[in-house]
Amino acid sequence: MIKCVKCGTENEIIDAICVNCGEELPAPYDLTDDDDFMDDDIVNPLQNSALCSASLAGGAITVLAGAEIHLLGAVIPKGSLVIAGSEIGAVYDCTLEDEKTPGVGYIDCEGKIISPGFIDSHIHGMYGIDTNKANSAGFADFSMYACKHGLTTIVPTTVACMPFELEDVLSQLKSAKSIGLPGCKIAGLHMESNFINPKTKGAQPEKAIFEHNSDYGASIKEIIEQNQDLIKIVTLAPEMADNLNLIKWLTERGIIVSIGHSDATYEESTEGIDAGATRVTHLFNAMSGLHHRKPNMVGTALSDDRVMIELVGDGVHVHPAVMKTAINSKGIESTMVISDCLPCAYMPEGETIEFAGHIVRIEDGAARMPDGNIAGSIATADTILKNVIELGYELNEAIYMVSTAHAFNLGLNDTGQIAEGMKADLVILDDNLNVRATFIEGKLVYTAQITE
Repeated sequence: MIKCVKCGTENEIIDAICVNCGEELPAPYDLTDDDDFMDDDIVNPLQNSALCSASLAGGAITVLAGAEIHLLGAVIPKGSLVIAGSEIGAVYDCTLEDEKTPGVGYIDCEGKIISPGFIDSHIHGMYGIDTNKANSAGFADFSMYACKHGLTTIVPTTVACMPFELEDVLSQLKSAKSIGLPGCKIAGLHMESNFINPKTKGAQPEKAIFEHNSDYGASIKEIIEQNQDLIKIVTLAPEMADNLNLIKWLTERGIIVSIGHSDATYEESTEGIDAGATRVTHLFNAMSGLHHRKPNMVGTALSDDRVMIELVGDGVHVHPAVMKTAINSKGIESTMVISDCLPCAYMPEGETIEFAGHIVRIEDGAARMPDGNIAGSIATADTILKNVIELGYELNEAIYMVSTAHAFNLGLNDTGQIAEGMKADLVILDDNLNVRATFIEGKLVYTAQITE
């Protein structure tokens, strides 16, 4: 019950105004017994709450109590979080008790960690699901499997493909989103695109690499034009013919440009950023290396504050020492740790699968092509979080790099951090950083046994 400051009437915890005198009630914090109630009598409020108004609007209320809560740049060692409908209604720096209030769910999170949900903006698939081949049901399954690993938003990533194949991918994704995804959100498509340098193609199929002014290129651009709402990121090589104008063309349509799969010099990379690129695709991989007199794209990426970097966090694509050097150089706030996860993730060692026209095998912790080169990762966001911790970073810093940094780069202003009014996209971890539960906009979409 909440006591009205003005008239003393006892009100239900879900009430926003006093039923007797109409006075606005305080948020349901623990209050002192002092009859002369003042604002500073609230015990341990972290911030003023929109909880009551949210409940009046019909939003379901869930209390997650007693957890270590990771905010933007701060940690509450033992606090509580209130979900009101699809949003975070309030955050407390104390453990709320279960008042057994009708309509209010209560989850004891003692000994657990609450983090903003993970975001992966470069992920090709998992559990046999391939972005390039998925039908609408496949995208729905992708969204559900991703939740098992703490992901609340993904940007499914294609490899370079022919125009008719790209059209089919977009059609299936559009269908899946219109039906409604059962798990994590899909922010759009990341095209690891046709407009890269064939010298640094990696696992990308060479037959689908061409200039944007070619006939095939014009067809791809027409598809992009027709699906601007579904295409979030395009990776390209800035040094290829007229790609600086392509960067401008894409950014004018609200599409994020990432430079990568490139043999660009320092100067050419800088020109790409001048044209509007804001990120660098899997730094160090599929690009010419750093030299103290020829810094190339790596040098541009690490020194130019206008771009954020992707780092594949599986511990295989980039040596841990180099990964730590890059993060320290670039800064945590400009580093997105990605999975670059392939459809063969969570298949047995030695298993093979067709990907991008290659037969790839799970071998020594990565997906490899017949020549032994890495085709992609088999790690997911929860594993990557642990890998970043092993580099010596604090958990709060690691969370930033697997969640918040992605949200900022993608322009997702309502997710990627825990704060009042943000979407309740959350993951609950145990003390070993294993995923125990995932919430998408306040809905519990995946759970292990939280209280064990």
